[in-house]
Amino acid sequence: MEAKVLKEMILIVDDEPDIVKLLADFLGGLGYQTSAAYNGKEAMEMARMEPPDMILLDYVMPEMDGYAFLDELRRDPQLLAIPTIMITVKDSYADQIYAAVHSTPDYLAKPFSLKQLAEMVAKVFARRKIGESKPA
Repeated sequence: MEAKVLKEMILIVDDEPDIVKLLADFLGGLGYQTSAAYNGKEAMEMARMEPPDMILLDYVMPEMDGYAFLDELRRDPQLLAIPTIMITVKDSYADQIYAAVHSTPDYLAKPFSLKQLAEMVAKVFARRKIGESKPA
């Protein structure tokens, strides 16, 4: 029996347990490892203990919202390069600009299709790999 090689670790940050379960099940089915946090403060603690390869981040959460989380994440030299995808019901142009300014140009507005999510995750990881393979 051949061992299944899991892909990258994705931290899912959303205060809605049903959303977290749906995303974790879906991404797990694609071979990704997942972990979950239900607010920004918990996510920051988890990221510092074991940095994920990507973060899926909701904006509206208790204790520390997505933008406060991004601000703290981008100030930490050990975590600032982790790619993030903002997943939120807040879909104004101003929200998208704020995310882009904070190094999160990848943005999915709820509701979104799981196909859109899979494509965006693959695109972000591919972009990261291309950046890592460029000569110095």
